[in-house]
Amino acid sequence: MIRIRRLFRTIIMMIAVGGLLPLFADSFLLQGKTSSSTSSAQGTSESIPLYILTQQEFTLLTAQATLVQQLTDMINTPATKQALRTQIRPMLQTVTDTPDSYLDTLIVPLPAQPQNTQTQTQTSTATTVQASPTQGTADTSTNASTSQSTTLATTSNTLATTSNTLATTSNTLATTSNTLATTSNAAAATAATATQSTAAASPAVAIAGTSTTTTLTTSQIATSSSSVTQTPTPTNYTVTQQSLDALKTALNIVDYSPLPIAKLQPLVDTVFYQNDVWRLALEMAGFASLTQSDKDKLETLFTKTVIPAGVQAQAIQWSESSCGCAQTVSDTDLYQNFIVGYYPYWLAGTPQNLDFHLYSRIQYFTHTLDTNNQIRSPLNWQNSKPYTQFVDQAHRYRVKVDAVVSNEIWSEENLVFDDQLVSEIDALVKQKREGDLLNQLKPYLSLGTSPERTMADGVTLHLNLRRLDEAAQQRFLTFIPKLKQTLNGTQQAQPSDEYYVNLSVPAYYLVVKPDQGFYTLDNLLAISPYINLLFITIDRPEVFSKPLDTMETLKSIRDLLDKHPNVQEANNLLRKIVPLVTTTAPTTTSSTGSQASTTASGNSSTNAVATTLQNAFDYTEWNYSGIGLWSLPLTPDANQVATNSLQAAGIPPTGFQKTISSLSAQVCNFMCPHRWLVRVALFVGVVVWLVYMLLVWTYTLSRKWYFPRYALILFAALAVTFLFALICDPYWKEQQAIILMLFFSIGLIAMVVIVLHKRRVAKFP
Repeated sequence: MIRIRRLFRTIIMMIAVGGLLPLFADSFLLQGKTSSSTSSAQGTSESIPLYILTQQEFTLLTAQATLVQQLTDMINTPATKQALRTQIRPMLQTVTDTPDSYLDTLIVPLPAQPQNTQTQTQTSTATTVQASPTQGTADTSTNASTSQSTTLATTSNTLATTSNTLATTSNTLATTSNTLATTSNAAAATAATATQSTAAASPAVAIAGTSTTTTLTTSQIATSSSSVTQTPTPTNYTVTQQSLDALKTALNIVDYSPLPIAKLQPLVDTVFYQNDVWRLALEMAGFASLTQSDKDKLETLFTKTVIPAGVQAQAIQWSESSCGCAQTVSDTDLYQNFIVGYYPYWLAGTPQNLDFHLYSRIQYFTHTLDTNNQIRSPLNWQNSKPYTQFVDQAHRYRVKVDAVVSNEIWSEENLVFDDQLVSEIDALVKQKREGDLLNQLKPYLSLGTSPERTMADGVTLHLNLRRLDEAAQQRFLTFIPKLKQTLNGTQQAQPSDEYYVNLSVPAYYLVVKPDQGFYTLDNLLAISPYINLLFITIDRPEVFSKPLDTMETLKSIRDLLDKHPNVQEANNLLRKIVPLVTTTAPTTTSSTGSQASTTASGNSSTNAVATTLQNAFDYTEWNYSGIGLWSLPLTPDANQVATNSLQAAGIPPTGFQKTISSLSAQVCNFMCPHRWLVRVALFVGVVVWLVYMLLVWTYTLSRKWYFPRYALILFAALAVTFLFALICDPYWKEQQAIILMLFFSIGLIAMVVIVLHKRRVAKFP
C-alpha cells in the first residue's frame, strides 16, 4: 500500500514538473531573445556614431570657457578671502549648482612674504673683534681696544635707534639696548673695561675667555633684531594655476580656450550622420585649420550614439524674392544653361534670402548612405509643414530641388548597388508632401498636365567611388540605368525628365590623378546616356576633392574631352557637365581663434573670388551646360556676379517703352510665383461666367436685369487676367501659339455665325 502511494506521488510530481518546464523554458528563451535583440540594437547604434552638440551642452561649454578665462585673469591677484568668495560664487553658479563646495579648493592663501621692520640710520659693516691670545705691546692693545669700542658704540647706537622706532618692542629689549649704549660709551676711555662691559651687556657677543677671538657682524645683529621685532600682517588669498587646474578636473572642464567657441552656435542641435559632413560644417563655421588635439577634443564633444531627447529639427526658412521665376531651360538647346546651387541642410533655422530667379535647381546637401547601405535623412527632411515650406517656395519660382545622397569615405567598401538601394532612393525622392492642398489639386486644375509634386525632383549621387574594383564598377554601371528606369519609366535621360539622376565626380581624379577606381573617362562616357547632369567638383572644401585652380581645371577637362577619339560620345558627355565652384574665400583659424583670410587682406581675397567666379560664368556659358555654386545663400558679391551674368544683352529700353517694360516686369514678378492661385481664380471665374451665361439664356428676365452690367465686368476681368497669364505664366506662355490660334478660330466662327444669322433674319417680314 505504501509503495502504491509513493508511486502515485512520484507520478504527480513528474506531471507537475513536466508542466512547469515549458514555462521556464519559454521564459528562458524569451529572456535570451530579448537580451540578444537588445545587444544587437546596441551594437548597431554604437557601430554608426553620429555627431551633435545640444543647446544645453553649448550653453554649458560657453559658460565654462567664460569661467576659465575670468579665473585665469585673477591668478595671483591678492584679496581677502570673503571678497574672493563673493566675486567667484556667481561665476561658479553658471556651471554648477553647488558653487560653495568648490570655493575652498579654488581660493588658497597667498604665500606670506617676510617683512623686515628694521630702520637703519647708518651703514653697518662686518667687523671682527679679536682678543690677542698672547701678551702684546701696550700700544697695540690700546689701539685694538679703542677700535673695538668705537665699532661697538656705533652698533649699539643703531640698535637703540631701531628699538625706539618699533611700536611693539618689549620693555626688556629697550632696557637691554640702553645698557648696551652706556657700556659702549664708557669703554671708549678704558679698553679693557669696555671690552668686559660690552661682553656682559650684549647678548650678540660671545666671549670664549681671555685668549679667544671675539667676532661681531652686522648680519648677526640684524637677524637677531628682525626675529624679535617682526610684526604679523593679515593673510591674503588668491587663485593659483594649481587650484584652477584642480577645479577644472573636479568639474570635468575641457579647456577649449584657443578655439572660437561662439562660432559653434550655427551647428547646435544639428545631427550629422557622417564624419566628413561634420568636418565640412566645422570648416564653414570658421574652423578651417585645427590641430589634431583640437580635432580630437571637438570630435569627443560631438560624438553620440543616439540622438539626445529634446533635440528639435530646424526648418529651412527661405524668404520671398521679388525677382520673379527662374530662367527657363530650353529642351531644344544643345547646351542648356543650368545654374545649380548647393544648400547645406545644417544652415537651417534662420531666415535666408534667396534670389530664386538665378537658379535652375537646388541641391539639398545631404542624405547619408551608412555602412548598412541604408539612407539616413537629416531631421529637417520631413514631408509635413513647416518642413516642406522650402520645397514649396522653390517650386513656386519654378526651381527644382534634388536630394543629394553621399557616403562616408571609410564605408566605400560597403557600397552595395542592388535593388534595395534603388527602392530606397525611389521612396526618398517620391515621398508625398502632406498638408499642401494646392499641390494636391494641381492634377485637376491642369487637367492632368501637371502632376502632384513630391519632396524631391531628382537625386544626386555624391558617392566616393575611387576604390571600386572592376566587378563593383560594372555593378554601378548597371545600377544607374535601373535607377533611372524606376524613377522615370525610361532609361534615356532627357532635359524634360520629371526626375533627374545626377552624379558628382571630383575633378582631382580626372585631371591630377586620373584612373582612380570608377573615375575614368571611359566609365563616364558609358554612363552618360543615363544621367541628366554630371557635377565636376573643383574647389569645394570637402574630402572628395582637393582645391584646384578653377580656370585651369575647367580648361583641362575641356581639353580632355576634345582629345577623345569618339567625338560624338565626348560631346554628349560635355553637354551634361556642370562644374561646381565655390563662391566664398577660404578662411583659416589661427591659434588664438581668430579668422584670417588666405590672402593678404579681406578685400583682395573677396575681389579675387569675385573675379574667378565671373571668369567661370563666362567660360562655362560657352563650354559647358551651366555652373554649380557652393554654397547657398550666396554672398552679396557672388549674387551680383550671377545677376550680371543672367542679364540679357541688347539695347536697354527708354521712354514710354521703358515704363511699359518695367510695369510688365512687376506684374510678371508677382504672377509667376503665384501662377497657381491665378489659375484657380481663372478656373473659378470661367465656371461662374459660363453658369451665368447659361442662366441668361434660360431666363429672359435675368438677361434684362443682369447681362449688360455684371457679365461684361466679369468677362473683362477674365480677359485681362488671361492676357497677363499668357505673358507671365510659363505654361501658358509656352502654349501662346496654340491658344492664339484657338481664339482666332473661335472668333472667326463667331463672326460667320453672326453674319449668317443677320442674313437669315433680314429675309423675315
